[in-house]
Amino acid sequence: MFPTTATASLNRGRVHFAYGLALVMVVILGSFARFNQLSAEPPGFYSDEAYYALDAVAVRDGARPIFFEGNNGREPLFIYSVALSLAVFGQTVFAVRVVAAVYGSLALVAGYGAARGLFGPRTALIVTALQAFSLWALLFSRIGFRVSTVPLVVGLLLTAVAYGWRLQRRSLIMLGGALLGLCFYTYIAARLIPLVFLGLGVFWYVFRRATFPRWDWLLAFSAPALVVAAPILAYAIGHPEAYFGRAGQVALPLTAAVANLPSVAGMFIWQGDSNWRHNFSGRPVFDPLTAVAFLGGLAWLSLRLWRQRDLRAALVFLWLAVLALPTIFSDRAPHFLRALALTPVVFFVPALALEAFEAGVRRWLPGRGGAAWTVAVGCVLVGAHAGATALVWRTYAESDAPRYAFETAATELAYDARHCAATAGATTWVDERLWFRFPAIPFLAPEARSVALLTLQPRSADERLCLYVPAGESIPDILARWPGPALVEARRAGLDRAEGASEAYWLYTRLALAPTVPVEAQTRFEGGLDLLSAEVNPTATGVRVRLMWSASQPMPLGLHTFVHARVGDQILGQTDGSLGGEPYPAETWRDGDQVLQVVDVNGAGVSGATIAIGVYDLASGRRLLTAEGLDQLIFEP
Repeated sequence: MFPTTATASLNRGRVHFAYGLALVMVVILGSFARFNQLSAEPPGFYSDEAYYALDAVAVRDGARPIFFEGNNGREPLFIYSVALSLAVFGQTVFAVRVVAAVYGSLALVAGYGAARGLFGPRTALIVTALQAFSLWALLFSRIGFRVSTVPLVVGLLLTAVAYGWRLQRRSLIMLGGALLGLCFYTYIAARLIPLVFLGLGVFWYVFRRATFPRWDWLLAFSAPALVVAAPILAYAIGHPEAYFGRAGQVALPLTAAVANLPSVAGMFIWQGDSNWRHNFSGRPVFDPLTAVAFLGGLAWLSLRLWRQRDLRAALVFLWLAVLALPTIFSDRAPHFLRALALTPVVFFVPALALEAFEAGVRRWLPGRGGAAWTVAVGCVLVGAHAGATALVWRTYAESDAPRYAFETAATELAYDARHCAATAGATTWVDERLWFRFPAIPFLAPEARSVALLTLQPRSADERLCLYVPAGESIPDILARWPGPALVEARRAGLDRAEGASEAYWLYTRLALAPTVPVEAQTRFEGGLDLLSAEVNPTATGVRVRLMWSASQPMPLGLHTFVHARVGDQILGQTDGSLGGEPYPAETWRDGDQVLQVVDVNGAGVSGATIAIGVYDLASGRRLLTAEGLDQLIFEP
């Protein structure tokens, strides 16, 4: 039999090992959730992400600003981090978002350190798990926004301060001060963090004066903060319109801020941010079970603040109050992005409800294993929280709303432009209205160039060209200024939807020009229409049909083509539209042009399916006949 002290030591070792193992698992799973399919979920590449990326390109190429004045002004920490990533991964979506994922994953460890330093290992483990599987924290760890730097810096700051005071290590207090200064390089809302420590100092001096730090400890904290923050504060003094401009744009008067209080308070348990870039629209921060724990934690902290004047409780309440101000005093409240500086502290609150639960068990059921009950309830809480987030994330990823919110259509344009320049050897131009509206295009397709459409002139009749113009532009008018004949492909692409609208629209038209191809007609239709070639290739959802047309005489108005996928007489999928495609209908074709029409038909991936192709007059419905008297052509995929 071991001595009592040895047994207790062994039990503590087992507990610490279990906590450590659980922490490693939580961090691994949380990090996996942040890195998995990072480039594709969320889809697209939003303009703000792309602006950061373009600034990072400038840094990579030699620029060294202390503050980035474009796009309403941006702090530098995230942008300089992205510049390093670009040097490794190139100009890709992954290179930008992986920085946010790294910051978000490291923030889990930093949040654990902060919570453990303030409240102990068990509470810290719950805090880390809640943060790891929070949709709010997860989403902002997968988007290339500078705000993603804040939770890590905050976690490290609180860790250094908590352990510096507990262990009486002045070096840690100095590190905490330096991290406080670093907050000014992260995001606008983090500029308010010094107010938390100022308020805590006042509370400490008034209610706990006997333990108030000596002046040399206060200096050890404040001096490094001022030294680190000095360069950007000097910039702010010299350029107040740039540094404070964005805050002034979104700030609301006091009456409007007061009106925002209920919605901001309710964002944790009732109604969250409606912006699909920040949230599954309307979902609160916490699922119902965690919301109950959040309310319980607030009650527990309030009791400790009232009865014991607990400094930790004061810190939590001051943090929640001060760092909620950016969303309280701004439009579109609650605004999850502007409130992200609340993390990881906001996750302290539901975790601390377990402390209240254990205290209640020990009081009302003495000797009934309060710690074991607390662990069990904690597991249920974290499991419900993680499960709810997993279900919501899958629905979020499959929804069309994030596709539009993250400007996926412009991202597709950029990828297509890059592909066209790389594979076809074509000169690639993007209309300046698209180029400057969507910074994802110049970032993801640096080979392309912007152009004012009226100034575009051909350099050679044999030039290969990919041109991207707004969907409303007239392709016949553009081609009228281009020497012919040419192989022409014009198709609309990039489904987009304005914020708040219900109807989607085509964002752009892709016009590809190349020299004509010497080829004999495969099929001749009446009226001088020739089908030069037809290719049918399977896709993930059906088939893609590439049709090449030419006309030996002007085509009448209203000719349409149909492509049907059939098994016997049963139609599995079909596509009908203008002959040649809507942007370049047959009645506008130039003499000698070859017109490439690409048609996708879904539902055709069935064994034994055939593809039927034909041409008809839209007004009368009459089908054009081939030279052999057929009204349709049959192909096998």
